[in-house]
Amino acid sequence: MVEKFPNSKTPEQKKNPEIRGEDRLTPILPIPARPKGLTARQLLQSLGLASALTLVPAEDVSAQERQLSPEQRVIVESIFGADVVAQWEAAGFTFTMPVAADEHGSYIIHIGQTHTSPLGVADRVRTNNMVADFQSKLYDLLLTVIDKGSGVVFGETFGRYMSNDRELVWALRVQLESWQARDIATLADAQDLTELLKMYFQNRGHPFVVAHIPGELVQPLVAAVSSFAHSYVPATTAEGYYLDGLRAGIGLFELGETANRAEGNPDNANAVTMLYLAGAIDLAPAESVEANQRAAEATKAEQEAMSAFDIVTIEHAKQDSQLNAWTDERDTLLEKERVGTLSSDEEVQLNELRVRISDRFSMIREQYLHESPEGQAYQAAQAEAERVRGPERENVVFGRIAEYELQHGNVIKYPIVVYGADHDFAPELIAYNQTIDPEAWKRRLIKIEWAEGQSNQ
Repeated sequence: MVEKFPNSKTPEQKKNPEIRGEDRLTPILPIPARPKGLTARQLLQSLGLASALTLVPAEDVSAQERQLSPEQRVIVESIFGADVVAQWEAAGFTFTMPVAADEHGSYIIHIGQTHTSPLGVADRVRTNNMVADFQSKLYDLLLTVIDKGSGVVFGETFGRYMSNDRELVWALRVQLESWQARDIATLADAQDLTELLKMYFQNRGHPFVVAHIPGELVQPLVAAVSSFAHSYVPATTAEGYYLDGLRAGIGLFELGETANRAEGNPDNANAVTMLYLAGAIDLAPAESVEANQRAAEATKAEQEAMSAFDIVTIEHAKQDSQLNAWTDERDTLLEKERVGTLSSDEEVQLNELRVRISDRFSMIREQYLHESPEGQAYQAAQAEAERVRGPERENVVFGRIAEYELQHGNVIKYPIVVYGADHDFAPELIAYNQTIDPEAWKRRLIKIEWAEGQSNQ
């Protein structure tokens, strides 16, 4: 009998499992255009969308920021080996050293992770291939550096140790595979297989289940138990009642199996998860349930404050006579465009109006961001959410590394952390080092980040 998976979610997390970009209020008027001189990263930060930075192409960061000095390259190659560094760079990864080197030479290795977009379904579909490409590259390359981190990876999204979960998933897969060579001969057989499938579908959102138990294994088992249940003739009234319930449950399995095949989420092929399940690496949590809960609550408060501010902004925008006049002109031209009577001059005029409307709305939004109580409340909520999502969660990583070292009785010279590429651990690490004595325990930072598309240029 397969045990139940432990549930690490709090009641509040079950209500709000994750706050994503598509939960934000969709603006009626255009999102402000990028101001001149502002990078895409800075624009996203100004709009409170820092979590989307993992998807901003590295070309938006200056080439100089992504380059190692000759002295730094000597250090990096002495740690990993010149061949390994060249292998990562050929795959499109860059190495930087955000915290200055010292003679002790102990470094946290932050591998910046790219995952699915938080900006909505359309953007997530657009970036799926990029995410899948990143995870595929990381799967191939992570083993070239894992020995530097004593065989363990500190993984983002994991708030507790997962060894028991791994054992359960391994056992579940073995039992499901055993049914591939077995016939369902009795109602008891159908009941046993149904219990296994129930365990699978109840936990199919668990990252280990998704990564280790393929839909190709489950699909024929669902079909087999469904065929038996619908052809079996009950011998007693009690069997008939039981069979009705069994058929209903199997019907839900069939719906779940169809949804399972339709999802196509590239995060399901998470490199760290797959290597851990294969027994190639050890996995330690880089997060805590408590810190993630605080981040979820702060993000929810930020979005509620932003929604209130959006309402105020839109109300003021509706009362702006210049914006209303331009909007009316735009709508007239849009109707001509719809029926195919728009002239080339009018097309130019329409494009100019779109820019004017966007700029005017940006000006109104910026004005009331500072002047209205709702704008000030949103700025305060945004600052708190960014603090909790960033520095507070990043400090948890340092604590998790120290905790792991204490439990295992040894210091990891180069702890490997796979965490969102938008996170900048440098300021927190510098501050964290000030709390540590002696000097030999202090660490510096090497960041490995994927410059999407760089290897194909």
